[in-house]
Amino acid sequence: MVPPDIWVVGAAATENGTRAAFAGGMASFDDDHWRYRGGIGRADINLSFYGISGTGLGGGVTSLAYSLDGWLSSHQVLRRLGVAARAERGDHHKDLVLRAQRRVVF
Repeated sequence: MVPPDIWVVGAAATENGTRAAFAGGMASFDDDHWRYRGGIGRADINLSFYGISGTGLGGGVTSLAYSLDGWLSSHQVLRRLGVAARAERGDHHKDLVLRAQRRVVF
């Protein structure tokens, strides 16, 4: 059974100027011999540090504003190596994963 292709896109924003966006998906190709999973996202997060226990930072400073800005990307391509002997029972995915692990480990 070939899994369905799934694609997502999203974004978020707050009143203090924080913004984030992402896109990703999962797809099968060539009758499920190839699979792709991946995504990319970007965030610009504005925060304030108010000290420990809300006592402030000393010297009349009540908060310290800072920003986190960055990208995140993760991609994976999988290739099916063959068909297992027990494919008619529907558990061939598990057999293929175990065979691939044995080949890599030994």
